[in-house]
Amino acid sequence: IDGEPQPTLVEKWVSPPADRRPWLEVRFATPVDLEHVVLVWSAAEESPGLIVRNYHIRCRRQGVFVAELTIRDNRDAVRAHALRCVAADGLRLDFTPGPPGPDVIRLFEVQAWGRLAR
Repeated sequence: IDGEPQPTLVEKWVSPPADRRPWLEVRFATPVDLEHVVLVWSAAEESPGLIVRNYHIRCRRQGVFVAELTIRDNRDAVRAHALRCVAADGLRLDFTPGPPGPDVIRLFEVQAWGRLAR
């Protein structure tokens, strides 16, 4: 989201340790035709044990979720997901912490790729 090409190890989103249902929502300044989402977990630069294995991605339009993906048993520190969504105004990520993944979610980068909606 911030486009930082080389983030330091402290430049990341981290869920509170006690949060058993962490989530992150990004709202776009203007509607976009979303094509895909790339997630860069802190495991890309830190321990492979920090890869988040289970999560859910949804895009929304005018407050309604219109497309979604459920990911189970992810094993990639950087993962691209095709998620086509016309005139999206936001993106929501819901995470499942704990075994087999980490108890705290650590995410370096969320990349939402597409074009401005027409």
